[in-house]
Amino acid sequence: RPHAAAVERLAVVEGAVAHFAAEVDPCVVEDEIDAAELALRRVEEAFDLEHEVNERVHSGLWVGDCFIYNTAQWRLNYVVGGEVTTVCHLDRPMYLMGYQTAQDRVYLIDKDFHVVSHTILLTLIEYKTLVMRGDMEGADELFPSLPQDSLNGVAQFLESRGFPEKALGIATDPEFRFELCMQLGDLDTALQIARETSSATKFKAIGDLSMQSGQLALAESCLSQADDLSGLLLIYSSLGMAGKVEELGAKARKGGKNNVAF
Repeated sequence: RPHAAAVERLAVVEGAVAHFAAEVDPCVVEDEIDAAELALRRVEEAFDLEHEVNERVHSGLWVGDCFIYNTAQWRLNYVVGGEVTTVCHLDRPMYLMGYQTAQDRVYLIDKDFHVVSHTILLTLIEYKTLVMRGDMEGADELFPSLPQDSLNGVAQFLESRGFPEKALGIATDPEFRFELCMQLGDLDTALQIARETSSATKFKAIGDLSMQSGQLALAESCLSQADDLSGLLLIYSSLGMAGKVEELGAKARKGGKNNVAF
């Protein structure tokens, strides 16, 4: 049977195959209790659905606006504003006992009373909570306290919440940074990453985007480094550069690329 666990103005309603986070209006609930109708009604008007997570909760607890839980598949997760993060995969059925803010650790126990703990940084939870509340000034003040090894995950969180510029400023993974650059149209930074990684795929992606934005000189340079003869043929033929087309044809014949060497 679904049941709710409330903290302040938040609640999780657990069902058979999913759980739902909702904001609770205490005034409505109090009115229903005062009217002695709570057992007769579902008090649907007291809840505003915030988000749904399609996982069955085995046990869970609140830390501020963060809901920490483990699933029926024995994954230890936490969710802030609909964003689910997996902490680890448990090796046996366990139940959440509590969270110690001083140690940044969540404690679990199994049926044989063995206790284990896992780190979930309170500063990270607080940072994500501030972002979800739209308090970017407060989030920026807290940001310096985040550990270096969490920055790429934070960048992914920011990108998912619609802040790709901020995400690019803190992301550490070259592949993710390149994706953000292409999303933002930041070709200068994308080109720097392509050069650092010597990636033909990245040079081709920059070349294609440069053509779309009319930056043909950059497109030619990148497609040349990617050895994309088809893309170069498109540029040279569009600009009427007969000499370049002839050179390109000779190169294509030498490389056995007959679709370009025609």
